[in-house]
Amino acid sequence: MSDRPGGATLTESPSATAPRRPPSGMTVLFSLLVSVVVVTVGVVGALLWTVTGDNARRWAEAWQRCGPGWLAGPDASTAGANEDMHRFVRCVAPVSREQASWSLYAVGLLVLVALLCYAAYPAVITRRRGLGRFRPEGELAEVLEGLRRVAGLRTPPTYLLRPSEETRVTRDAMTFGAFRARHIALDMGLVKDFGHDRDRFRAVVLHELAHARGRDVHITYLTKAVWAAFVALAWVPAAIGLLLRHDASAWLFAAGLLVLTALVLSIRNAILRERELHADGVAAAVVGREDALRVLHGEERPGLWRRFTHHHPSAARRRRFVTEPALLDTPRWWELPVVGVVVGMVGSNVWYVATIALVTLPGTNGLLVGLLVAPALTAPVVVAVWRVVRLDPDGTHVPRWLVFAGGLALGCLVGRQLSLTSVLVGASGGSAFGSDLVAVPGLVVATLAVALWTASVAREASLSAVVVAVTAAVGLLTAVWWLHSTVGSLWSWDFYDKGPEFPDPVGRAAGWLDEATHWLTLRNLPLTTLVYVPIVVPLLSLLWLVPALVAPRVFDLRRALRAGLVGAATVMVLTCAAVLVARWSIPSEIRANDRFAIVFHFSAIVLCVVVQAVVAFLLRGPHRAVLVPLAATTTALLSSAAFFLVVEPLYRAVDLRASDPESLYPAPDFQIIADFGQYSVLLGLLVSSVAATLGALLRPRPAAGPAPGGMRGTVAVTIGTVVLAAATVPPAIDYWKAAGPSTTPAECLVGTWTERSRTSFVPADPDEEPLRFTGSGSVLVYTGDGRFRAAFSPASADHSGQRYVLAYSGVVSGTYRVDGDHIVYSSVAPGVEVSFSVDGTPVDTRPVTGFADDAFTCTGDTMTQKGPSYSITLVRVEAGR
Repeated sequence: MSDRPGGATLTESPSATAPRRPPSGMTVLFSLLVSVVVVTVGVVGALLWTVTGDNARRWAEAWQRCGPGWLAGPDASTAGANEDMHRFVRCVAPVSREQASWSLYAVGLLVLVALLCYAAYPAVITRRRGLGRFRPEGELAEVLEGLRRVAGLRTPPTYLLRPSEETRVTRDAMTFGAFRARHIALDMGLVKDFGHDRDRFRAVVLHELAHARGRDVHITYLTKAVWAAFVALAWVPAAIGLLLRHDASAWLFAAGLLVLTALVLSIRNAILRERELHADGVAAAVVGREDALRVLHGEERPGLWRRFTHHHPSAARRRRFVTEPALLDTPRWWELPVVGVVVGMVGSNVWYVATIALVTLPGTNGLLVGLLVAPALTAPVVVAVWRVVRLDPDGTHVPRWLVFAGGLALGCLVGRQLSLTSVLVGASGGSAFGSDLVAVPGLVVATLAVALWTASVAREASLSAVVVAVTAAVGLLTAVWWLHSTVGSLWSWDFYDKGPEFPDPVGRAAGWLDEATHWLTLRNLPLTTLVYVPIVVPLLSLLWLVPALVAPRVFDLRRALRAGLVGAATVMVLTCAAVLVARWSIPSEIRANDRFAIVFHFSAIVLCVVVQAVVAFLLRGPHRAVLVPLAATTTALLSSAAFFLVVEPLYRAVDLRASDPESLYPAPDFQIIADFGQYSVLLGLLVSSVAATLGALLRPRPAAGPAPGGMRGTVAVTIGTVVLAAATVPPAIDYWKAAGPSTTPAECLVGTWTERSRTSFVPADPDEEPLRFTGSGSVLVYTGDGRFRAAFSPASADHSGQRYVLAYSGVVSGTYRVDGDHIVYSSVAPGVEVSFSVDGTPVDTRPVTGFADDAFTCTGDTMTQKGPSYSITLVRVEAGR
């Protein structure tokens, strides 16, 4: 259609010119903005709870009572560290749940205020700018309708006009709205352009229509609404908190809030700049670059502060994006650090809430949260590297991978320090910065590996396939990293031979065997945790399996399978040779010792890992990042099978143990063979990755040629990994059960109890035997913060034809503490009386001022309490809070 007499013609092809969705960069940034704001406002709500009433004292007492064991540092075992952590969180749960409820209230208020601001924006803008309804007529109406169809906008927007004197010289427009309504405000000067500079008028209006068509209007004004709600619900309460509390932790939080405010402001402004660049690109696709470039405005080269705070990109940047549209897909240098900050904050807070709300085996909450965190840490790296490789096929931006890895890790470190958990630990005089800092190198190495692997397959595989493959394969590794970095045991090591269940030393005659046993049983605790997660091998196998399924004719899998077969054969031959050498060179009394079998087992694992590294180093050709995991996994799995089918019979045949037909792998227990496969796969992949990297640096990568088709061997290897994982399920369950939670007497006491039976002896007459009172149905509540409530039911006794009754006038409350196996009561609230009646006639009434100390035993959900003259049996009816 032609929008002016004798003018240029615009082709109506909206599907080719403009997307109907907001640019992905805006969506990601908005998600990050919401995450940061929600977490920050939640932390502010929790801190407001702290400065209200005597909550600060209650919180300090709870941490003092519950925290020393955990805050002093983790045990020298994974189970110990996790158990201490869970015990601590359960202990402080009564006060932490109150605090968490304030966080939820604050977040709910944030959502309400943000929605109200969002709904009010159109009316506010219309009133502030003095906008009036504009109804175009004649040729102007036809041109606007034509531009709407060209832009692909289904519903016509509402046009508004600024009739003020100021707008008679300005030549601009703006798009705003809420929900489904879209308004475009036109300056008087722009309307005048329709008569003498129609190309400019057309370009400006198309730019605004691009905002409406791209559906970024709601994100834009939701962003502004979230910012307004953040200022109102973060800074105003924080200022009140600073006025009420002047200690160092409050000022430390204020400093952290300043950092978060700068982060929120930078994300907000980045969203607003991103929408302008996107609309510029859409307008240029419709009207042409020349017309689009004519209407660009803004500071040419603003300073650093203006670039940080301004809503519009510079004119130079806008021109660059119009002439090079591919730049819209280029990752920005700050994206991954921001992702790291958000993941660090959100992940830590989710872990804290999950540990309070869920009752599970120690460590499984951390693994659960780690599995949620893993995609957030790996997927952004994959997307960023994939975009760089696709836009830069020559590889000139490879050094940017270092920025991606380091930026994400450092951002995660900063985010953890700004989380609720870190704030609470700091408020109690502790710090988790040291353990978080130690965790950074591991995350940097992991993200570098992900980046290198992604770059090697990005040219052949789709983005979705690469994201799924990497996230599935390394997600569990990331989850284990998260678990151990949370409890400060990421770099914890121990020696298996120092455990109480380990066989006794052989003696001086074979000191070398004891020394070898000691060093071969060195264990890294996170790796041990990972070994006992059943699905780890199938997930790691996805590193090669998913790309191979997506592009079966790209990767020469037969090379990797041949290399893995050669590696497994080498391991089998060398291990058989070791069996024969050991049989005729080591005395029988040494070979009969259980330590010898352990040394042989771990030596075989080390041998298998070394062979895997050699195979990875020597593997030639393209796509090493895909083929090396396949070769290493094949070597490990076939070596495990060879050990069971070949080495084990030889072991028995030559009587290597010099005793009864003792088996290295006593059938039908497959735990050891499962351990061998898991350890060799995990260690082999780690070491093989390093060896393959060295090989790639020393030998240039040859050009990729046509690969033979087919997936022979893939199904067999995949089935092998699944079978191996299934074999590890029983020992994995046993491992986590062994790490199950145990409770102290004080922890067992916390909860609501119902009295099953009560027997007490009360003297009615000094010259007679005490009366035996019985009763049941009383309710006792013990809370984790040292408070108790008791609603006693009447107790009765029959004597000499008379009925005696003891009754309380109300609920008794006070405080308690546990001293060994005794409950010590104190601070009983006044106002409750106990009455003594005979046949319904009151005889005596006295105030309740205290209780004698109870000797108690608590097992599971049953408790007994005993004193000088009474015995009570109770049953738990509700878990502690």
